[in-house]
Amino acid sequence: MRGADASPACRAVPGLLPWQFPFCALLLGLLALRFPWPALAGLVLLWALAGERPWRRAALLGAAFALGWGLAARALPAGPDPQRVPEWMAERRVALVSGRVERVESTAGRQLRVFLADARFALDDGPSGALPGLFLWTWQEPAAWPHPGQSVQVRLRVRPVRGFANPGAWDTRFHWGRQGVFYRGFTRGGGGHPLLGPEAPGPGARLRQELRAAVAASAPEGPGRALLEALVLGERFGVAREAYDTVRRSTLAHSLALSGMHLGFAAALGLGLAWVAGRLWPGLLLRVARPRLGVVLGAPLVGAYVWLGGATPSLLRAGVMFAAWGALLLLGRGRVLLDGLFLALAVLVAVDPLVVHDVRLQLSAVAVAGIAVLGPPLWRLVPGRAVARGAGPAAWAARGGRALAGVLVASVAANVALLPLLVWNFTETGLALPLNALWLPVLGLAVVPAGLAGALLSLAPGLEGAGRWLFAADAALLDAAVAALAALDARGWLPVAVPMRPLWPHLVGYYALLAGGAALVRSRGGAALGVCLAGALLVAWPGLWARATGQDRALALTLLDVGQSQAALLDLPGGGRVLVDGGGGFPGGLDPGRAVVLPALARGRWPGLDVMILSHPDHDHYGGLAAVAGGVRVGAFVHGGRWPEGEAGAALRAALGEDGVPVRTVRAGQALELGHGVVLEVLHPADQEGPGSNNDQSLVLRLVWRGRPLALLPGDVERAGIDRLLATGRDLRAEVLVVPHHGSANSLCPGLYSRVAPRLALAGTGFLNYLGFPAEGVRAALAGAGAALYDTGRCGAVRVSWADPQAPARLETALGCRGTAVMP
Repeated sequence: MRGADASPACRAVPGLLPWQFPFCALLLGLLALRFPWPALAGLVLLWALAGERPWRRAALLGAAFALGWGLAARALPAGPDPQRVPEWMAERRVALVSGRVERVESTAGRQLRVFLADARFALDDGPSGALPGLFLWTWQEPAAWPHPGQSVQVRLRVRPVRGFANPGAWDTRFHWGRQGVFYRGFTRGGGGHPLLGPEAPGPGARLRQELRAAVAASAPEGPGRALLEALVLGERFGVAREAYDTVRRSTLAHSLALSGMHLGFAAALGLGLAWVAGRLWPGLLLRVARPRLGVVLGAPLVGAYVWLGGATPSLLRAGVMFAAWGALLLLGRGRVLLDGLFLALAVLVAVDPLVVHDVRLQLSAVAVAGIAVLGPPLWRLVPGRAVARGAGPAAWAARGGRALAGVLVASVAANVALLPLLVWNFTETGLALPLNALWLPVLGLAVVPAGLAGALLSLAPGLEGAGRWLFAADAALLDAAVAALAALDARGWLPVAVPMRPLWPHLVGYYALLAGGAALVRSRGGAALGVCLAGALLVAWPGLWARATGQDRALALTLLDVGQSQAALLDLPGGGRVLVDGGGGFPGGLDPGRAVVLPALARGRWPGLDVMILSHPDHDHYGGLAAVAGGVRVGAFVHGGRWPEGEAGAALRAALGEDGVPVRTVRAGQALELGHGVVLEVLHPADQEGPGSNNDQSLVLRLVWRGRPLALLPGDVERAGIDRLLATGRDLRAEVLVVPHHGSANSLCPGLYSRVAPRLALAGTGFLNYLGFPAEGVRAALAGAGAALYDTGRCGAVRVSWADPQAPARLETALGCRGTAVMP
């Protein structure tokens, strides 16, 4: 029940009690540790909505905000200095790592994440020591399945945790660092000679092993069994990447990650059992109201599902949310959804203040808030939503239609609330949302109940056969669902869009509009209208700022951090864009086009390319282009005459062919006119079919703006190709040199550095890469030529920009490398 002292403005915001405003401020303070400006903007908007006595409210909210920031700063584990990598790690020496298994997580593609506590390392020549925090061992194609409490020894290379470092991208270091993980290693199969200790698994781990064996024995290996393991046991180990990609394109990938939605299905089973009990024993409902009975019957099912799913942090958090909602229902509270969410968040934050930075919790909380706030007004738009009376077929059909409409309303409300967060975190968004209305009822009414029943029966003596039969039926149903999705995908009916990834003003403005709009629906308060106007201004602010500061008239070259590969993005005056290469890696591994290039293209603007250029057909340069070409509009594709081979080359051809992208071959002496006086001169090769390796036939391009040579991009050209280039006598001068072949010694050429005379050299390299790029000789030669070297392995993404054709170059790096400054 609502407090009588709640102000009118408080009552205008659905579901918020007075104590929840300071708690929101505290949450914003916790988020401010990583996102200070968005958090401060949110605090101002929260103050505007908080109602009467503004200065008293400001003091209270400010104190709560400061408390949140202090709690987050204190809770953040103090890890090692990321700029000081131990010498033996930098040298990529193999160490014997030992420790005790803290927990194990499975991921798609037959991969385990094994977290080791009390980890230590020992080198072959004697040095040894402790590894702080938890050590993350990624085991691909494991020969065994470790269990918590087991001792482990494995030989591998230890690396500090760091992902791709690009502006506005996922912060891998923070993600793992807040969980106390600072170092990681990787092995495949029996590599590294892993040795698991003799410690016996505990009762819980042993039961999970039995369930894993029961699922494996119930159905043949395939996508259905793999999805069953994901949905019942929370283990996506057997889900093939191709099957997962199909599910992702269908917008159903969220259903594979066990979360509050799945616990909701378990809780709904409790309500269903309460309904059945009421029909069988009507007098029971006179003693216990049906909602309370549903809580009592559903609680064991929710608890069982939490355990079945491995009691992962995300499931435990969802369990706390359901416990909060159940407690409020047992206390007779109405409209418990939003109040229960706040109660659960308060409990979670009290245990771990940094939990607010977990993207899974953010998505769950925002989805629930969206359903609570946006669901009621959307439900009022549904025609014929009255409860049907009677027991005839028409009445049951009406009830079924009402239930389906409820699923649709909840799905729409959740997706509207989640949209900017989903796009920011995952870039691509599927357009087949109506499939959720078909799949979620199947999941909730058949797959999850059958999976829960199968798990319980498989552990019951004498009923193992019935449990396996249910598992087999579930797997068959999931096989059929995957086959149907694959058929839809083959016909092009699972489209995926790459919208603009919001900047923080877009995010804060969007949620200000939702909150202010919801408040306006409840009342016509001036504060709510002001929040809506502020939200609209925030949404428009990035574009207004770019025009006011002339950013749309500047030219920039960004060497993206795509690991040991290369992708260069040109932002042109007037908004045009050119991509030179798309990065790549080991075939079958992470796709940098999808993981890095697409998010970079979509950051703060609608993505698209005027020109896509392939310097030469090596996988570390073309591997990511197919994903980019399939995700955004491409005006033209340019290459030097040699085409990628194999599956990746075919995928690139298909992606370009689907949209009818013009393909052009260029050679030395030609130029690409990019508008506004910007030209890409082609300096090499002269003969498209000339002799030499793919590297030596790389396109060498020079970026020129109104006669001013800005940058030279030579691909992977090596000594033979460089000698031919120098022999032409062409003007090679440029302020910036993208170092040939990532700084390989095979491309070391002081004569080239002398002819280019760069002030700045950039190299696309991987963090602690196994090739040792840039080579020491290249570093020394560039230093002797007076060029400051910045490589992506050390600095993250490197961006050089020019405000106009006469302006000095400005250098920025994602990791703030020492020496970053405005160039004279």
